[in-house]
Amino acid sequence: MGRHLNRHGGHEDQAFQRISLNILFEARLLLDLTNRLHIDEDRLATVVARWGSAIDDFVAERTERLWGFKDPAVVYALPHLAHRLPDPIYIHLERDAEATARSLFRTFRPEFWWPELREKLPLLTWRNRARIIVRALALRLSKGREYQDQSFFEEVVRAGHQRARGFLQGRPHQTIALADLAGNPETTVDRLIDLLPVAPTGEQRSRALSFIRPDLLSSR
Repeated sequence: MGRHLNRHGGHEDQAFQRISLNILFEARLLLDLTNRLHIDEDRLATVVARWGSAIDDFVAERTERLWGFKDPAVVYALPHLAHRLPDPIYIHLERDAEATARSLFRTFRPEFWWPELREKLPLLTWRNRARIIVRALALRLSKGREYQDQSFFEEVVRAGHQRARGFLQGRPHQTIALADLAGNPETTVDRLIDLLPVAPTGEQRSRALSFIRPDLLSSR
């Protein structure tokens, strides 16, 4: 734990990010957040099926007894790809919707577009790299008004939370509020230990706790 997995200093598995981003883009859910309020499940299922072999290869390459990935946006494709994951256990980290909306509202301003694209472009297929530039410009011209209202982002976030909760019903999972993670890290780690098929040593538990940085977590 605590080891950066990618060159951006984050912990996202770039192999899965590549699959996830291309699925979202091809399903028209990556840029146009209005589509996340009325998801075309047939289109999404078709796109996920098109990436099925890549998902299967990704899973086959994970030989560890316990492995995982983090990607909040996977909530959209997950109902269509979960059957490809072997005995999955889900950890749902839920941040306050209003706080998340504020963050999205800030990052969707034009000055943030290029840094975001520069990070994401290498993960897209060559065909999708060309298409995303055109779609981003078209979106700015056709739906710019929606993105000027923070309440729109809050609606999108709440819809995502609802989708996640619905999917997780009846499946092994643990939902953790970000505020609880920051305020009660020991309790949170113990809940995860109980959930997962692990028996960490005291040193491993301490390392997990040291990985949680309450000073960097905020619900505001």
